[in-house]
Amino acid sequence: MKTRILSAAVMVPGLIVFLVWLPKVCTAVLFGLICAIGAYELLKGTGLVKNARLIVYSMLLAFGVSMWSFYGMPYPWFLGGLLAFTALLFGELLLSKAKLSTRSLAMCAMAGCVVPYLLCAVVRIFALST
Repeated sequence: MKTRILSAAVMVPGLIVFLVWLPKVCTAVLFGLICAIGAYELLKGTGLVKNARLIVYSMLLAFGVSMWSFYGMPYPWFLGGLLAFTALLFGELLLSKAKLSTRSLAMCAMAGCVVPYLLCAVVRIFALST
């Protein structure tokens, strides 16, 4: 825990510089990477989900939510991404012969969609100022 706090103390000033001086698309990419890493930490680091493909799907959706926020949140992109993600989760459920728990699928949806949407408020604010 001490290492994480020290890392945050070093990285926060760099993050502020990154947000202020680089183009706004870099902010969206950075937040997308942060959300993808966060989804990995939430699902794999805590041991909530054991299936590696489900974690990768959630990471990709978390990155996609950040980019979706940057490009003005077009509704068809949201529906397409959510439909593809749901189809992948359903495919994994069929592939595992219904041995995946509903809790694992719900946690993947939470880590891939809901949490990144809430965290990308900064990206949406920066996108409004263009």
